[in-house]
Amino acid sequence: MKIASKQFAQNIKTGSAEELPKVSLIFGDDSGLVKSLANQLVQRVSNGDELAVERISAHSIIDQPSALFDSAFAVSMFSDLKVIIIDDFIDLGQKIKKLNETLTELLDMQHQLDKTYIVIPALGIEASSSLVKKYEKDTDAGCVRCFVDSNFDLKKVIFEFFNEKHKSVDTKALIYLQNSLGNDRMITLQELDKLDLYTDGKTDISLQDCLDCIVSADSVNLYKFCDSIGLKDKNSAQKYLFLLTEEGYDYALVLISVVRHLKRLLIVKSASEKNSTPVTAEMGKLRPPVFFGKDEFSQQVDNFELNDLQQAVFGFMDLQVKTRLNPQTAKSMIEEFIFNL
Repeated sequence: MKIASKQFAQNIKTGSAEELPKVSLIFGDDSGLVKSLANQLVQRVSNGDELAVERISAHSIIDQPSALFDSAFAVSMFSDLKVIIIDDFIDLGQKIKKLNETLTELLDMQHQLDKTYIVIPALGIEASSSLVKKYEKDTDAGCVRCFVDSNFDLKKVIFEFFNEKHKSVDTKALIYLQNSLGNDRMITLQELDKLDLYTDGKTDISLQDCLDCIVSADSVNLYKFCDSIGLKDKNSAQKYLFLLTEEGYDYALVLISVVRHLKRLLIVKSASEKNSTPVTAEMGKLRPPVFFGKDEFSQQVDNFELNDLQQAVFGFMDLQVKTRLNPQTAKSMIEEFIFNL
């Protein structure tokens, strides 16, 4: 049956595990919300018992469909119930047809599931998929579509998050957060968590707090592009630059974000070498600190010699000027610079 994501989240929060569907297909444009709802559902029905949780790769089901059914109907040796999560349901190409057939068969058998729940976070299907249609029509299975947060939804998420922290958000800060977040619920919550930590000891969150802590990034691809530069992953950098171009991003904004990111790497690298301290220790001194992706950030710091990192910062700053003077060739200039990085 079709269930709105808000209603599903409420059912997870307030309903009993017995009232939740034995089989749940969760999909949609907001991959972060898909993962978040799947995790919430797993935690709710398993009651936090990790021994009750089993993960099966979508690829293994494609190769051996019986693996899913064998697991679903096997008695757990370690827990009273079992929660099966189907992982890696993304970018399956032509193989998705075989997986869909198996998951459709599951609908006919769900009434035989006694104390087994099956959670399917599907990141690679559209609403027009035959699998989605069948799950929507089924009266017992759950079919949850996750839309990207609207401004109204995002406002509610922000207020609810900080209400639980006993903090208030002023109007300008709220507008900034609404303009900067929203494409991915999981990243939104991570950014709000970061802001909460940054404003520890305060009860009112101002615009300046947001400006100090959160980079305005309407697209996750901007983060990934910066990380690709730090990792010197030229192929990924080209890919995300293309995606940002398709999204209509201004090259000046992209380069500003890269320079800011590289400067943070440079601050840590320079301080670490000067003070003979671990990179991780210097990362904690950054303002704002590195809250998420610490291992990847550390890897990026180690990826450069100090002199090379300084040259990269100055190079991208110089590129900012050149692309402003020659906007028609901005993309090709950035691509060439990345290639020679």
